[in-house]
Amino acid sequence: MHNDGRRNILRAITSGALILAGCSEPGSGAPTAEHSTSYSCQAQAVTGETYTRAGTPKAPFTVSIPKLPGWEPAATARTDNKLAVVKTIGISRSLTMLMSLDPAPSYEQAQEQLNSFTNIVGPVKITHDEALEICGTKATRLIGTAEERGQQYDYLNVTYHSGDNYYPVQLRNQMKLSDVPLFSADIDVMFQGFQISP
Repeated sequence: MHNDGRRNILRAITSGALILAGCSEPGSGAPTAEHSTSYSCQAQAVTGETYTRAGTPKAPFTVSIPKLPGWEPAATARTDNKLAVVKTIGISRSLTMLMSLDPAPSYEQAQEQLNSFTNIVGPVKITHDEALEICGTKATRLIGTAEERGQQYDYLNVTYHSGDNYYPVQLRNQMKLSDVPLFSADIDVMFQGFQISP
């Protein structure tokens, strides 16, 4: 049984490494958007279950992400504008959080909030920057690294329009750079299944 656990961990590491090797491309280190990824706006389609942050008077929309095996609610989700899930494999950990920021009267002001919030963790070198549309709403997928802290950050920034307001919404994941092979496939599935609706 002990060997089965090691074998499963080795398979997960190998699978993740193969995924990364197949997707990574050596280059100048400039942000890239070399491939168009499919975002389904169907969180439940992945496993039949979701983690959901229901709409509130302050944020009148519902956001869901696919509920994947091994991901559990995290203790950081203590307010009504947050959703947080975590997965742990041995000593490795990956945390995904959804945050709704204060509404803004214009798209540009909401985007400005998201840009500032993306930089809140300190200097992060953006290595992937992709403009896309999710559920009929403009969005941006960013991947960045903070090498001095050994962290990778994945961001999905969405500005949702409802009534007279624009709502900045961010889905963010953080993990150690050394753990990317363990968690990156799940993060892609979670982000690609992101769903936002009235």
